[in-house]
Amino acid sequence: AIDTDAIIELLQSHQKAPKSSYQGLALELKEAVEKQPEKFSSDIDYYKDVNIIYINSITLGFEESLKKNNILEWDNILPFYKRLIESDNHYKNNEQESPSFIYLTIAKLLSVGMKSNRKSLEQQLTPLVKGILFKLFELSIQQIDSVDKIFDFHSYLLNSTIGVVILSLIDYSLLSAQMASTNQAIRWEDDIRQKFDLCIEKRVIDIYVTLGMYFKNIYYLDQEWTTHTIRSFYNLEKKY
Repeated sequence: AIDTDAIIELLQSHQKAPKSSYQGLALELKEAVEKQPEKFSSDIDYYKDVNIIYINSITLGFEESLKKNNILEWDNILPFYKRLIESDNHYKNNEQESPSFIYLTIAKLLSVGMKSNRKSLEQQLTPLVKGILFKLFELSIQQIDSVDKIFDFHSYLLNSTIGVVILSLIDYSLLSAQMASTNQAIRWEDDIRQKFDLCIEKRVIDIYVTLGMYFKNIYYLDQEWTTHTIRSFYNLEKKY
């Protein structure tokens, strides 16, 4: 197996290569992470200065690894992603603007971790997950593109950055409710509900799609809010 220093040296040698030349390397990196997730999750901090394309590949590899019931070292991974999305330096070092695709990939990874591998995501780490999701929400809601026509709402939602972040916030709320084992009528946190209210205020299409497709989950989290919100849609002008 190639050691971490050798991998980083190889990745950095392709930092400014044309897109066509690093796509193959990015795919190989993803496959390597799938096979050795413990190696990459324990050494993740060493990859902080590589091109964001490769960090995206590592994240995709983590996601696929979780689907195979592997366990990641979340106590290393979560602080890494928190620093990544909170700092502009990483993107400046790579001479790129902050690309939204990494936000979507991180949110998907967290969702898979909260749903398929909950035992590895210890309860004391969930506040860090929430902080990352809130930052992803802040970044993604600023980059929403206008949509003229949607033919497949499910595909649209799963490929929309803000849509995936919204779904991740639902997964976080469901996990938190399960950990708390509460029978209260309201099972999510006020500041998360406020994010949903903001999406409705801004007429973000993803929130309407989410409420339709994941009604039962949201109704479980807050019956009164969900009922009131759905009823408020009756007076909306039809757009999609």
